Amino acid sequence: MSIQNTLLALTTCIDGGADSLEFDVQMTMDGVPVLFHDNEMSALTSGAGSIAEHTWDWIRGKRYLLADDTAYDGVGIPALAEVLAYIQHTQCRFYPEIKNYRTPADIDAYVSAIQEAGLSALCCWQSFIPSDLERVRELDASCEVGFLSSSADQASLEALADQASQHLPASLLLKTTSVSTQPGIVGYARARGVDVGVWTVDMRAQRQQMERLGVTRLMCDLNVRG
Repeated sequence: MSIQNTLLALTTCIDGGADSLEFDVQMTMDGVPVLFHDNEMSALTSGAGSIAEHTWDWIRGKRYLLADDTAYDGVGIPALAEVLAYIQHTQCRFYPEIKNYRTPADIDAYVSAIQEAGLSALCCWQSFIPSDLERVRELDASCEVGFLSSSADQASLEALADQASQHLPASLLLKTTSVSTQPGIVGYARARGVDVGVWTVDMRAQRQQMERLGVTRLMCDLNVRG
């Protein structure tokens, strides 16, 4: 068992052979960026409410559900700074998703944290909201921006690739099923300087299919090597 967005889960991925990390970033009430996926803390932890409704001191005391008697027993929600310290050591590529924020100005703090850690060149900021990524690009010319989409419509994906091409370096980060049903988007995007990655690959057959289509950026919950 692993618990997403914990430092233990991320280090375990790298130790297991992953070459990149993906995680979600949210802002606490008192302005501390932390890693957490869900809108409600009760989905995964002993806490309740959203990350933005609580202080870092309160959040750091909460523990994950179902972690008793596992390696995650006692593990808490990590601050972004903790994870960046690990990435400075490993120098792995990473994909932070802009998940929630109090105001768009919080994005500035997210980007500043990466810049101050000297990690812009390893970072691909992700968001489903293009304006978030446009703001990132204004703040940092060195990082990559990843345009997330769950659409499987070729015209919509082409329009997104066109938009991404205005903010290079950039990529489309799409559902695996979107690429399998619209494989032409890979060539369309790359012709415009935009790479393509997929989520979520959980089976070796999916990995092999994506690699046949030329997609090598694979976001996985499980080890699909071999």
